[in-house]
Amino acid sequence: MVYSYIADIVPGRIDWLIKVCVTRKWNVPNFFNPQEIKSLDIVLQDEKGDRIHCSIKKELIPQFQDKIHEGLAVYSIHNLLVASSKSKQKVTRNEYKLCSMKSTVVTLITGEVITHSIFDFVNFSTILETDDLPHMIDIIGHVVEKTNIIEKEKNGKTFKYASIVIEDLEHTRLKCTLWGEFAKTVIEKITNEDSSKPLTIILQMCIVTKYNSQNEIATAYHGTKFYINKNMPEEIDYLKQLLDKEDTLTQTISTMSGYSSINELDDFLQTEKKTLSEFVEVKEDCCVVVHAKIDGVDVLKKWSYESCAKCFSKVITNGSKFICEKCEDFVTTIPRFRLEVRVIDDTGSALFIMFDSAANKIIGKNAADVIMSSKEGEFNNSGPIEFDILKGKEFLFKVELLSTSKPKQYEGYTIKRITSDPIVIKKFKEHHKIMEEDDASDLVFVGESSLLKEKNSEGFDANSDILNNDAITPKNLRVYKKRARQISDSISLSDDGTTQNSSSKLPKNVKVKIEPNT
Repeated sequence: MVYSYIADIVPGRIDWLIKVCVTRKWNVPNFFNPQEIKSLDIVLQDEKGDRIHCSIKKELIPQFQDKIHEGLAVYSIHNLLVASSKSKQKVTRNEYKLCSMKSTVVTLITGEVITHSIFDFVNFSTILETDDLPHMIDIIGHVVEKTNIIEKEKNGKTFKYASIVIEDLEHTRLKCTLWGEFAKTVIEKITNEDSSKPLTIILQMCIVTKYNSQNEIATAYHGTKFYINKNMPEEIDYLKQLLDKEDTLTQTISTMSGYSSINELDDFLQTEKKTLSEFVEVKEDCCVVVHAKIDGVDVLKKWSYESCAKCFSKVITNGSKFICEKCEDFVTTIPRFRLEVRVIDDTGSALFIMFDSAANKIIGKNAADVIMSSKEGEFNNSGPIEFDILKGKEFLFKVELLSTSKPKQYEGYTIKRITSDPIVIKKFKEHHKIMEEDDASDLVFVGESSLLKEKNSEGFDANSDILNNDAITPKNLRVYKKRARQISDSISLSDDGTTQNSSSKLPKNVKVKIEPNT
């Protein structure tokens, strides 16, 4: 008996004989009548790890329902129709799907198992950076944020959903929208789990969507399945790598106030703002945003590491070769960034850890390119010349603060998100009423003059508003500076150093800065 591999399947014949396991099995309801089952769908995987979608129509479900089950058990399946997998969101990467017939025969093969994992995980970076992923995917990570159940009404129907944010071993975050009863089940499970350890999650067969020009994932109403702290081999391996990490990863789960698109601007505006000096005063676990500048990169510390080219995990050196513990094999490697950067604001300083995705974004080069340029002599006392662009530049940093950990000013806070986008920074400053140093130094404070008791053409009372820090905005600050210059221009100094006004009435309590002669 000769079996065909899934990769060999093409249209034009029906006598296919394959040896497979079932990685997923679910009922598909009728769209117009959800109480009625339309088909029984399964995903088949062969010993090479290739997969194909198979659909069993309604009238044939009793023939196969109890004969085939999810797991690594191996089945021989004979006689299948080959059809086009032309739906907008394909179940697998395969361009074809299989359809059962009355003559289809399913037989359990005892004593054999498929050694491949039933999951086909896709890296978070791939999901975020790929324009088109037209098939369902599997992911693994740990939950760092969640919402409560949200209800939304559309076209007279009420929909329930929730959002979670999942982080991987490389600190990349991915938002996932959960729909319907699936959302309720997952959120309850997350809420009731032990919060003292990271909560690992596997989402099997979810879809990639786009919101606010950013990729995220969502549950497919009936095909998606989740595993939370199930002690499956994949979860155990992930948790081991997570706990073995030298850096601190997010382990606590914060609750988002509502639906979060996790786009850059909203993320920075909605996250709590703190200064560097306030880090040591944190009493509970939280994520915060700080507006600060990079003072430099510690190039005396190793700023890159070798990772598996397939899964991006850290590798072990074995002579001239590298072993990936996750892939359990010798692998090729690629360098990835791990920068220790000194960050400073006007209240203090701290050490931040910047990993690959953040470093690639702000440097504009990957670690391999920077290493290459360093070998070619583009290097100075402060390290690779690519790091020079970071010094003195202002950024918004999103970092996680853990109340249970020891002070980390010198150990390092991990950067979860970073931007130098001037538009985002400007809106952040306006949102939090942050005043530029130059603006503050230009202020001329004049008291009790008739001028300050006037309302200017922009409509604010200079005496009551401009001296109130909460009322200072970029708009009224510019107006006030203009009025202050008018006052300054109207004042002259007499020979004895007293002030005189060009008008007949002298303003009272005027403070004038006298620059020394040069």
